[in-house]
Amino acid sequence: MSAANQERGALAHLSNGFRIALARPRVVIFLVGLSVFLALPVAMPVHQSAAAELGRFASLSETVDLLVSAPRWLLEAWARQDSNLASSTSGILAPLMLFSSLLGLLIAGGWMACAREDKGRHALSAFFEGGGLWFFPFFRVWVMGLLIYAFNAWLIWGMPGDWVVEKFLPDGKVDRAISENTGRWVNHTREAIFLLALLKIEIFLDLARASMVARERRSAIGGFIRATGLWLRRFPRILRLVGVGYVLEGGWIFATLATVQWMAWPMVTLVFLLPLGRVICRGARLAGLATFCGEQSRLQMQSQTPLPTDPPEALLQDGTAWAGGEADV
Repeated sequence: MSAANQERGALAHLSNGFRIALARPRVVIFLVGLSVFLALPVAMPVHQSAAAELGRFASLSETVDLLVSAPRWLLEAWARQDSNLASSTSGILAPLMLFSSLLGLLIAGGWMACAREDKGRHALSAFFEGGGLWFFPFFRVWVMGLLIYAFNAWLIWGMPGDWVVEKFLPDGKVDRAISENTGRWVNHTREAIFLLALLKIEIFLDLARASMVARERRSAIGGFIRATGLWLRRFPRILRLVGVGYVLEGGWIFATLATVQWMAWPMVTLVFLLPLGRVICRGARLAGLATFCGEQSRLQMQSQTPLPTDPPEALLQDGTAWAGGEADV
C-alpha cells in the first residue's frame, strides 16, 4: 500500500492537532485571556461574596483544604448569609453561557480551518478569518444540535427514562427504594448515562463540523449524513482520538491542582493555567478531527473507480470521424 493510501492512527491525528495548536502561541494566549475575561462577570461577585461572608472561617483553611473540598455546612451558611447571590449570578450566567457557546463556534471554525490549510498562517487574523468563514454553517449545526440535546433530555429524564426507573424503584421515586444504596445507585446511573450521552452528542456535532470543513461543504444536513457514516465506520478511531484528548485535558487539570498545592503557588495561577490546558487540548481535538475527516475524504475519493488510463479518442476530434465516414462511402 502506498503512503498516500495509508491511514494514520488516531493518536497521530491528535499529536498533529497539538502541533497545530502549539504552533500558534498568539492564538492560544488570546483565547486564554478571552476565557478569563468571560469568567469575570460571574467570578467577581462570587469572590466578593465569599470574601465578605466566609472571612470569619479563614482559620478553617488551616485544617481543611478548601480548594479540594469544603464542608456542606460551610456552603449552606454562605447561601443563607448571601441569599441574593444565586439569583444575581444566574441572571448573568444564562446570557454569558449563550454568548460563550456561539463564540465557541467561531473558535472551532478557526481551529479546523487552520488544520485544513496549515500553510504557516499563524496570525490571529488568519485564525478568525477561518472562524468567520465557517461560523454560519456551524451555527446551523448548532441549531440542529439543540434539537438533539432536547430529545436526549426527554429520553432520559422524561417519560422513557421514568418508565425504566420504575422497573427498579417503586413508582420511580428514590425515597421509596428498598434501600438507600439502591436509590442512590439508580439515580447516579441515570445521571452518568445522561452525561455520556451529552458527550457523544458533542463529539458527533464536532465530527459533522469537521466533515464540512474537510469537504468544503456548507450544508449542515450533509455534514450530519457524512458524520453518521464516519461514526458507524470509524467509531473506535474517533473515540480514541477524542477520548485521549479528554484524558490529557483531565490530566492537565489534576496535575495543575496538585502542582499549585504542592508548590504553594498563589491561587491566581489557576486562573491562567487551567484555561491554558483547556484551550490547547480543545484546539488539538478539533484540529485532529479536521485532519482525520480530510484523510477519510481523500481515501474515499481514491477508492472510487478510476477513469481508464487510455480513453478512446473522441469521435469528432480534428474532423477524423467525418473523414473516416467519407472513406467508408
